[in-house]
Amino acid sequence: LREGSGLLIDEVVGQLNDEQREIVRLLQVSGRTLQSQIENLLNYNRIEGQYFALNPRPIYLHSLVEHVLLEHQITLRARRLRVEKRLSKVRLWGNEDMLKNVIDNLLSNAIKYSPIGGVVDIHLSSKKSQARLTVSDQGPGIDPSEREKIFEVFYQGRAAHGGRRSGTGIGLAIVREYVQAHRGTVRAQPADGGTGTCFIIDLPLDLRKASA
Repeated sequence: LREGSGLLIDEVVGQLNDEQREIVRLLQVSGRTLQSQIENLLNYNRIEGQYFALNPRPIYLHSLVEHVLLEHQITLRARRLRVEKRLSKVRLWGNEDMLKNVIDNLLSNAIKYSPIGGVVDIHLSSKKSQARLTVSDQGPGIDPSEREKIFEVFYQGRAAHGGRRSGTGIGLAIVREYVQAHRGTVRAQPADGGTGTCFIIDLPLDLRKASA
């Protein structure tokens, strides 16, 4: 998929118009997403909350959020979603690849369940020794009985509209595993206004002290 879309975007078989080029870029994004899901599945059991596997270093979390948002711009435009972001400058110790995966999974979820033309809210702040990241959507929400189950590996919750099942059942399990490996916590609750879901992640700014 990635090789074929790469040939198309390079116009090997002919010139593309703007609409065709946008579709091919969407295929490229989908290919990267699929690769990420496969890697998630293969790597899931490697961490198991182990601090020693992190190789932590200083990370600017706000910059990482901006980077992930940039990678999702095509999909956001395709669904006409508006992003409301409030990002304080936050520096913490962690594994950049894992935290990028956490942000990517939460943003992908928000995009998937948001209505066309909806709003995705991302808020990053810090207080004392903790950083807090919240990602909210205006989707159908999560049934209260499923708010813990959704973090179980391979669990696929039912969307409130039509009882439709979707997703791989691995993304949120990866989120919890990687957050716990950073000595943090993750939970889901109704978004402000009662519509949609808000995921809240709390992370220590210096997990070296938190793991002591």
